[in-house]
Amino acid sequence: MSSYAFIPRRFKILLMRVAGPFLYSYWLVVRPKTSGSKVVLVQSSSVYLVRHSYGGSGWSLPGGQKERGETYEETAVREVREELGVTLREVHYCGECYFTHHFKRDTVHVYSAEPVGEPLIDCVELLEGRWFPVSALPVVTRSTRAMLDKFFATTYTQ
Repeated sequence: MSSYAFIPRRFKILLMRVAGPFLYSYWLVVRPKTSGSKVVLVQSSSVYLVRHSYGGSGWSLPGGQKERGETYEETAVREVREELGVTLREVHYCGECYFTHHFKRDTVHVYSAEPVGEPLIDCVELLEGRWFPVSALPVVTRSTRAMLDKFFATTYTQ
């Protein structure tokens, strides 16, 4: 359990939204290099997308920043477990994507996997999550589109 469990979830979400502009200002000055992993969760010709409590309102993939000593695959597994409470079956590497938005230099390693169990939003980072048929994906962020393209080009078969 988080050491901040006493803080109401709504307040945590508000705090993340308020912190965003300060982070962007910091990134503008420092131009950090970041790296992490995102996961395309696949089940029956559908993918699971999430909406974050920070940033824009577009749909994205679950995942996050690599911690020291972790492999990128371990990052993918950990982030999905923390954000959605599920473990992954047969994790597949799809490739890397490079982004320079928000003044960062970001390397994202893209994986695909099938979740064991049903994802459940239970963290302050995410507002909602939903399964979408591959044939009817919603509007996604530019970076998410690039990661999904990497997935479709390397792994996906109907």
